[in-house]
Amino acid sequence: MTDATAGDTTAAEGEGKPKRRRLVLVAAGVLTVLAVAAGLYLALGRHGVGKLVANPGKEAAAGQQQQRKALFDFKEMVVNISGSSATGAPTTRFLKIQLQMVYNTTPQTEQLLKDKQPYLRDAIIGYLRQLSEDDLRGSDGLFLLKAELLKRARAIVGNDAPQEFLIGELVMQ
Repeated sequence: MTDATAGDTTAAEGEGKPKRRRLVLVAAGVLTVLAVAAGLYLALGRHGVGKLVANPGKEAAAGQQQQRKALFDFKEMVVNISGSSATGAPTTRFLKIQLQMVYNTTPQTEQLLKDKQPYLRDAIIGYLRQLSEDDLRGSDGLFLLKAELLKRARAIVGNDAPQEFLIGELVMQ
């Protein structure tokens, strides 16, 4: 009789493990959902989450239709930059660059860019004159150049209308 009771306790323990495993999996799932919700709330705020939940597709489509892009041309710029000769002696090089800025169009943005064009050009030339020829080598150099120009353009314009810079021509001499 003692053997029967010992066998019953092992059978009862075996049945409890799958229930415990299911409970742990459900708890992990609930915690994952809560963590994602908390992350969205922290990233977007209360109003952002509300908009995302209310009509996610409609708002995204409306935002894409309202945001048209246009190009803002800058005149060709020639600046002197620092360089080095084959022997390592410091020299002066010339950089000739043709830029276009991609921006989101609205009537206010177009007028603002026309008004700010001299300031944008001055900031671009000021930044370019600080560069050396080593700063412009390779794709990393061009990526950094575009990022720095975009940062300065957004600071001068005062909003995120400038989206990126396109380099039409870049010659170092």
